[in-house]
Amino acid sequence: MKEVVVLAAGLSKRMRPFELKPTIRIAGKTIIDRILESWKGYRIYIIYRDERIKDYIKTEGIKFIEQIDDMPGTAGAIYSAKDHVKGESFFVISADHVLDPEIFRKIQSSEPDTIVVKRVNNPEKYGVVMLNNNRVVDIVEKPTNPKTNLVNIGIYHFSKRIFNQISKIEMSTRGEYEITDVLIDKNAIVVDNEFWMDVAYPWELLEATKYILSREPERNHGELIGHNTIIGKVIIEENAQIINSTIEGPVYIGKNVKIGPYSYIRGPASIEEDSEIGVGTTVKNSLVMQGTKAKHLNYIGDSVIGKHVNLGAGSVIANLRFDEKNILPMNTRKFGAVIGDNCKTGVNSMIMPGSIIPSNTIIYPGQIYKNDQ
Repeated sequence: MKEVVVLAAGLSKRMRPFELKPTIRIAGKTIIDRILESWKGYRIYIIYRDERIKDYIKTEGIKFIEQIDDMPGTAGAIYSAKDHVKGESFFVISADHVLDPEIFRKIQSSEPDTIVVKRVNNPEKYGVVMLNNNRVVDIVEKPTNPKTNLVNIGIYHFSKRIFNQISKIEMSTRGEYEITDVLIDKNAIVVDNEFWMDVAYPWELLEATKYILSREPERNHGELIGHNTIIGKVIIEENAQIINSTIEGPVYIGKNVKIGPYSYIRGPASIEEDSEIGVGTTVKNSLVMQGTKAKHLNYIGDSVIGKHVNLGAGSVIANLRFDEKNILPMNTRKFGAVIGDNCKTGVNSMIMPGSIIPSNTIIYPGQIYKNDQ
């Protein structure tokens, strides 16, 4: 049986206030669930550090391997599988990527000792790869002046020889064991048109949501009550109710979600299970996670809202600066807020563009919440 090592031991520091990035749910499935779906029929090993990762993964037959304590970094995570991999070669994929399944098919049909590289518009953010006849001749991490726009996207097909090569790596100046140290002379598959993103920051979840919704098949397993207007692709799961509202797709409505009356949902947007979007509330281009309530005259625009958030009546999230300068740190013209899990806002509270709100925060009635721009 073919084998794959899934790397889920990262600390998700850049994703804060959210934790365990691979377990964030978009359109009803976690990021890691979508990864695992592409490896059905393979023996799967998941490398982890946080015990909670096991609680989110219900796929049967997976072996969980704790990352070796004294080998931080990607190479250390892969090396943790040394005594478990049984075949002569195996695949490696990170658990927090959103990508076109065609990329999986290409690596799965490759020869051992192959990596996937992709052309991107911002190579300075990644490990830039130089090739000669589709073989890796150099990799430079986050160079100021990249020589190419090809980057390493962290998808590999290795022979078991890689474990011996990793054992000879020395710790980098970042205090990690870097897999890039052993990628020289490996074969490379170049992907151009296929979608791929390494979801690093919370606001990048909106781009991931847009892509995932583009691939989801339209369906309606819920209940439409009263006079509703449905435009474009809308995915409605079991026990969801839409009451006298307008839904402008692409939009995902999760299980047990209640929309309305007189709500307006404008996609791309994903309203995850057990949430409520109520009277006169607008949600536009946003990800609303499980169990969140915005029941009375709220506005949620261009935002990422965590689990079990409660927005009091009249709470509004602004998403545009009066001077029309880009909103930081997102560096985009329009963005609302990132709100962590279990936050509460009082009536008529206001949240300014670009706010990043820690989990469990309380914003009292009439207060204005803002981060320095």
